[in-house]
Amino acid sequence: MLQPRIRYFSALRVLRSKSPRVPQAGNQVEQPADAEESPLSPAELEAINNIQSSLYQPSDPFLEPSKADLIQQKIDAISQKLERQKQLEQAKYQKLMEEQEQALRPTLSDYKRPITSFLLLGSGVYLLLQYAWTYLEGEEHIIAMEQKTREYEKEIQTLLDQQVPKKKWFWN
Repeated sequence: MLQPRIRYFSALRVLRSKSPRVPQAGNQVEQPADAEESPLSPAELEAINNIQSSLYQPSDPFLEPSKADLIQQKIDAISQKLERQKQLEQAKYQKLMEEQEQALRPTLSDYKRPITSFLLLGSGVYLLLQYAWTYLEGEEHIIAMEQKTREYEKEIQTLLDQQVPKKKWFWN
């Protein structure tokens, strides 16, 4: 970092020690021997060589006041803006997370279809079992009634057998 400054100041000293060159033929500036290596344009070289120009005002950068405070203020301002932006983004993220949690919470409408399916299936199973029970009860009733009928028939037959025979008429 010091190397470029040293070169710059040594170049300034050399320029100050030299007297201004006045071009002899026309408005052309004399080019130094190492002009091919110079990254400056001819107009820039002319402005550098013309020390008495109003454009050329050399100043020592070490004498200028430090701009570290200004730079620090700008860095602080940028960091404050970034911090505010970060807080806003975090607030948005938190809001989105709350909305997502709210959306993930089950509501009654989420259970509407399973509840109706359960009730319909349960009702169907109940009706099927009720029908089967009634059918089996009906068969048991029929069997019981047939047995009762046989008992009554036996009882009637025994009563008929015990009955005294009547006189029969000739046509009977």
